[in-house]
Amino acid sequence: MTLTLGVCLPKCPELRLADMTGRGILFASMVGVAVFAAWLALDVPWGRVGTPVAFPHRAWGDAARPLLLAIRFIGAAVLVPLAEELFWRSFLMRHLQGGDFRRVPLSRFHPLSFLAVAILFGLEHHLVVAGMLAGAAYNMVALRTGSLGCCVLAHAVTNGLLGLWVLYAGAWELW
Repeated sequence: MTLTLGVCLPKCPELRLADMTGRGILFASMVGVAVFAAWLALDVPWGRVGTPVAFPHRAWGDAARPLLLAIRFIGAAVLVPLAEELFWRSFLMRHLQGGDFRRVPLSRFHPLSFLAVAILFGLEHHLVVAGMLAGAAYNMVALRTGSLGCCVLAHAVTNGLLGLWVLYAGAWELW
């Protein structure tokens, strides 16, 4: 995934830092924190699908454990937000509006695509209710800021805080 993103990102005009305003960065950061808090609050039996499998944090042995955790943290806080936001917000949310998705502004509201992406985003997560709320929140970042970079930032803040929580609390099932 790192190699693919390394090749593709320079060709992605939607991730221009110039599109990220101070207000957009602040809004995205606040959404990221709020989604993190909701994620923990919605870790309840009625909000889950299936049984969580704990991340095998000792799989490489004690000596290599810090490297494994660093790789997992970077993947969750950097690579996953980039890849998922490129798919969910940049592509699918706009593609469902019809026509060439590259011509649809990220800030255009379309109720069906908004709901579909929020629901599908939630269904790809074990905490399905929290995932749907997160999908709706990141959709709102896209609509309000028109910046895919702000969506990535919100998602990265959530996943970064979640990763810190997992490391602090030993909540390996959240990874």
